[in-house]
Amino acid sequence: MSRRATPTVAAVLAAVTGLVLTLLTGPAAAHDRHRPHHPPKPAFPVSERQFERMFPERDPFFTYEGLREAADAFPAFARTGSPVVRHQEAAAFLANVSHETGGLFYKVAQNEETYPIFCDTTQPYGCPAGTDAYYGRGAIMLSWNFNYKAAGDHLGLDLLNNPWLVEEDPAVAWMTALWYWNTQSGPGTMTGHDAMTGRPGPAPRPAPPARPQTRGEELLPADMGERLSLRKQQVATSLRKGGLTGVTARVILVLDASGSMSGLYAKGTVARVAERMAAVAALLDDDGTMQAWTFATRPARLPDLHLGELPEWLRLHVRVGQLGVIGRKKRPKSRADGQVDMRTVGIQNEEQKVIADVRAYVRDHPVPLPTLVLFFSDGGVYRSKEIERELRAAADEPVFWQFVGLGRSHYGVLEYFDTLPGRTVDNVGFFAVDDVDQVADPELYDRLLSEFPLWLGAAREAGVLR
Repeated sequence: MSRRATPTVAAVLAAVTGLVLTLLTGPAAAHDRHRPHHPPKPAFPVSERQFERMFPERDPFFTYEGLREAADAFPAFARTGSPVVRHQEAAAFLANVSHETGGLFYKVAQNEETYPIFCDTTQPYGCPAGTDAYYGRGAIMLSWNFNYKAAGDHLGLDLLNNPWLVEEDPAVAWMTALWYWNTQSGPGTMTGHDAMTGRPGPAPRPAPPARPQTRGEELLPADMGERLSLRKQQVATSLRKGGLTGVTARVILVLDASGSMSGLYAKGTVARVAERMAAVAALLDDDGTMQAWTFATRPARLPDLHLGELPEWLRLHVRVGQLGVIGRKKRPKSRADGQVDMRTVGIQNEEQKVIADVRAYVRDHPVPLPTLVLFFSDGGVYRSKEIERELRAAADEPVFWQFVGLGRSHYGVLEYFDTLPGRTVDNVGFFAVDDVDQVADPELYDRLLSEFPLWLGAAREAGVLR
């Protein structure tokens, strides 16, 4: 759908102001000055014809009848004070509406990527309609699950479980807007209605605590920062499902750089995976730092991923392995500080070596937290016995190993390791996906974090974690 030109807020204000002046200075206004001392209930100050002139490009969903029906549910709106005050309030409300909806052109928020942001998982009633169901709707773009709950309670509608009603019923679309205008102060100290009618507003409500940014998050490009903020919310939801709200852990990322992964590196899939995992570290790790390894024939530790350096880290360090030089050595290409010479990493699969490397790091750098290893590989496992030996030995260590298969290749012992007996605790999780780019963030985080809570409980009970 092509976007048509829409009136600006200033244009709507100017139009409404002109109409107000006409109404106030015309014969009807003069007649009003000579009414008896007990005049009838004031009429709604905006006629249908005036409404049509204000919003010539509006979505037909936003009807004048819906506005009038909603206004009747709030009898003080645009009917309080002098005629001037009543018309001023109507003008201010409709200007606000125009600003939120592009002149009543849109009835829902347009950026679908932000929809899951508006589920506040700290609310006791949660988001029963789905984490992505509380996006902006209606004449004032009502958003957040707590606003749908409060508006629904006031109006006698179950908007928490059926938020779609705001985009399906014109009267409800207007009523939620008038609910906000008449009862909510937003970031200010009084409601819109009180501000326009000169009534003293309530004492300022304490602002809800801001969701804390992870160190370095403010340095990210705007689009990457927005993705990270959204993904942190989704990670929090996945953790809440496992009863792990507020848990902290050290997060380690391991990336397969073997030759068979070259296509996934070339398409940017591995870089996108690493960016998605940064959100896990940002939420779980107290400083948002993530240790990282790459591996193929040999493992290599990468520089730590600090959140504020994420774009440059992805560019410099997410690279596929290379064949070593046979015979006369070629001069290596210049590398940035900390970059691994990928010729030393090679192209074969030797998972057991990087597992041993990570285990040694955890032993040498103890922390009073559990460690979550996020291990991505496209399979081709042929060292099952060696891998099993390493992971069995790791069962007594405060580390959970979450393996993710990128494709449906052969994963050897990883596919059935969690069924093997004889370990203190089940310290390994595994799942594989055909195309990780097609797996939505909420599903990916749910699967990634589904077994970690079970291991935490078992490890504490067994004394692996203290």
